[in-house]
Amino acid sequence: MKEIEWKLRRILCKLEGKKIYAMGSQGNIEGLNIILNKRGFSICGILDNNISDIKLDSTIPTYSPEDILKPYNNKIAVLIYSSGYWREMRSQLKGMGYGSGQVYVLNYRDPENRERNNALRGESIYRRLVKKAGDDFEIILLRGATGDVYLNGLFLKRYVANRNNRKHLIVGDAKGVHKILKLFDMDNDDVISLDTEDTTDLERYGILCGMDELHIKETFYWHYSLYFNRCRIRLSRKFNFMDTYKYMIYPGVERLDRAPGFLHEIDVDREFYDRGLIPGKTVMLSPVAYSVKELPIFFWKEIAERLKDKGYSLCANLSDDEKERYDFLTAVFIPFELSLAFLETAGYLIALRSGFCDIVSTARCKKIILYPAEKPKRDDSVHRCDLAFSGLNNMGLCDDAIEIESDAIDDILLDASFIIPEDREDKLKKLADDVISYIVSC
Repeated sequence: MKEIEWKLRRILCKLEGKKIYAMGSQGNIEGLNIILNKRGFSICGILDNNISDIKLDSTIPTYSPEDILKPYNNKIAVLIYSSGYWREMRSQLKGMGYGSGQVYVLNYRDPENRERNNALRGESIYRRLVKKAGDDFEIILLRGATGDVYLNGLFLKRYVANRNNRKHLIVGDAKGVHKILKLFDMDNDDVISLDTEDTTDLERYGILCGMDELHIKETFYWHYSLYFNRCRIRLSRKFNFMDTYKYMIYPGVERLDRAPGFLHEIDVDREFYDRGLIPGKTVMLSPVAYSVKELPIFFWKEIAERLKDKGYSLCANLSDDEKERYDFLTAVFIPFELSLAFLETAGYLIALRSGFCDIVSTARCKKIILYPAEKPKRDDSVHRCDLAFSGLNNMGLCDDAIEIESDAIDDILLDASFIIPEDREDKLKKLADDVISYIVSC
């Protein structure tokens, strides 16, 4: 189940606030439920087109897909764990309006057949890309979440410029790739979004035939889909996340201090006064992160209520899917190019460590960033989010961030055995006290 556990860890943040259902065999789904239970999630039910075939002693109730999925509900997520029929299941769900972002395929297939079939599909994708690229080309395989794309952009701009006019295709399943590369004036027809399955197949084909021979540049060495020991070079305790890009991916390329595409003026009336926000005394909360599990709602409520009592206005960086969980905050979703101007007008940011922190790291405001504590026994081959490795100041993105670690914060990217401290609630209250003291003492 190790491969399944890895896949689940990568999507846990996307399951927050959703009712989780699953399709597949009863035994497989009960196994998934055990893993999810350890992380504070549970499967609401099994979706099956033949309910009569399900054993009555199942620990999870069974429903027909139509009973649960109609009418369409954007608060539902479906996990598929089936080696033989996952494509049919995915197609059925797509026909009912449920696509990427709500449907996640987790199946584990026979390794020999899987690799052969993946390589063949990857070759087909590669041939189509070569036809578009022409003779002298390089395919830059871009994966990861918001922060990964932004950090790549800091190097990519000059990397591409130094490659003697070679045609570069930026290809992959990276989140928000077009919006973020727009900050670097690189969003054009040569940026091609693929879904995760196609990207992984292309990556596997590159590994099989040789990335250099195929002119493919890998930028995501720590991705769980790679089958070699990917990051033992990071064993040094002085090695941080930025060093991964500097020494492993773009050696010899001088990075930019920040993206050149940020706008410096903002409509204060529309973005602040119309929302009831106070320029210079607004605290933006950023409670959602890809790699750090969300903290209990009471933590953010306590911070919000106490700061309001001190005369501050509050807002939160939230997408439409996240607003409902934080209905006590004014939700704002600021375009990346306006994010620095917004924060510099607001004055304050309190955030779980996320890719958004990378993007706004150079904002001239009071930035308080929260991190999971470093584990006593750690695996340096795995990406992690603790302060030593992912700290904004350590990475050289800025030198003025106020950074706080806590063992009450869960690093999703590490092992699945996070144990909630018995005094976690007390630790979170103490963390809230520390955060507020940095704001009020300004």
